[in-house]
Formats: sequence, C-alpha cells, structure tokens
Amino acid sequence: MPIKFACPSCQTVLTVDEKLAGKSGKCKCGSAIRIPSLASAGVAQQGSSSPALASVFDDLTESDFNRQSPYKVVYEPPKNSGDAKVLRRFEDQIEGEIATKPGQLTGVLIFFAVMNILSGIGALVLVGILIASRGFVDQLAAQFPLARLGYAVILAICSVAMLMSLTAGIGVLLKQWWGWLCMAITYTSSAIDRLGDLVLTIMSGFEQMAFFKAFISFIIGVLIASYMYKDDTLRVFRIKNGTLKVVAAVGAVLLIGGLYGALFALGKSAPPSP
Repeated sequence: MPIKFACPSCQTVLTVDEKLAGKSGKCKCGSAIRIPSLASAGVAQQGSSSPALASVFDDLTESDFNRQSPYKVVYEPPKNSGDAKVLRRFEDQIEGEIATKPGQLTGVLIFFAVMNILSGIGALVLVGILIASRGFVDQLAAQFPLARLGYAVILAICSVAMLMSLTAGIGVLLKQWWGWLCMAITYTSSAIDRLGDLVLTIMSGFEQMAFFKAFISFIIGVLIASYMYKDDTLRVFRIKNGTLKVVAAVGAVLLIGGLYGALFALGKSAPPSP
C-alpha cells in the first residue's frame, strides 16, 4: 500500500511505496525528509486536515460523486422512444372510436322523427284518395297550385313526399345516415321555401302582419334546419365528413328550385285573368 505524507517545508503531498518507510530522502523543493511508517503517516495526515472537511469526506461515498443533479433530469428533453409512438397511436385510436361512436337520440330528434312519420302517413292517405278519386285533384287546385299541372304530377309529388317523410322518420329513429339525409333535405328545402315566401311578401307590397308572419316562419325554418347540421346531431348518425352535408344542401336547393320552376312555368302558361 502506498504511503502519503506531506513535506514539512512545502507541504507537497508525496506518495511512496511502503517499502521505503523509515528511510531518508529529499523532496523536490530540496528539503531533506524522512519517510514515516504507514501507521504514523495515516495519523499525521488526519491531524493535518480540517476536522470538518474530514468528516464530510468520510460521509461521502462513490455513489455521491456519480449521481446527477435532479434539475438536469427534470428539464431533460423527452427522448423519442418507441413507447411514446405506441402511446400516441393508442390515443388516436381511442379518439377515432369516440368520434365514430353513435350518440344518443335527443328529444328534439325523436320529435322530428315522429312528426315526419305522421306527415308520411298523411301523405299516404292523400295518395290513396288521389288513386281512388281523380276528381279530388280539382279540389286541391285552389290550395295547391301545382295540382293544376295534372293528375300524374300531383300524384308523383305526394308519393315522393310520403317516401321522404317516412324514410326520414324511421331512419332517424334507427340512427341511420340515410334517415338524417332525408330529414336534412326536407327541413333545408322548407327553410329555403320560407325564404322565398318572405321575399315574395316583401316584393308584393309591405304589410306588417304578413311580413312578420313570413319572417317568423322563416326564422323557425332556419333554426330547425340548422339543428340537423350541428356536431352533436351529426355524431348521432356517425357522419364525419362534409359530403353528406353538401348533398343535403344541394338536394334541397334542387327540390325547391324544381318546384319554383314548375310554378313559374305554370304561371306563364296560365290564361290571363279577365
């Protein structure tokens, strides 16, 4: 075991082999020194050191010098490990399942569905009456101008209305996308039709009661139609993309455009009033 001792003159710590204990030598500073024994060197070394410092070093171990600062560990940037990627993929999968999971039918949707089914039943009864009696078309002409287009046209319109209403009501109760599509087309076309009524009311001369009646009807139609396009409503039918929303809007525009076009053609072809 090597012997460590300090030079009495320059206090330089010297290390020599224990075989040289008790022999005399010379330090690098030129002072003559005598190498102490191993036991006396340990005692001398302890006596020359500070007691407080010695106690500190006695308490420290090798692990104290190897450990890292806790601040460095806390603020160390996260490592891009495979576990993080797996966790992120799992979270995306859970979010996708939540987005595609059908929601619960609200009371408003159930009410809309029941009203559509009742309207479909009423249209079915009307179709039955039209089939049984062709003369009933003439009675409808006063309240329904399109009836003047002929028996086949009014029968086709009532049949389409019946199918749309029944499909919308049943499909919504079953939480199917085709039920939402039929109902969205129905209510969107109704809102557009009420907008047309409001415009015609204004153009035909402003009457306060007629204007407010048409305006309130239009607002109600817009609120009902907009409810069909809410995120919560779309989640019930698991509709994630905007394709069906565009189809519903375009279908409603084409439906109302066709009806207004038919009315315009009917007005152009009607004989002038005396």
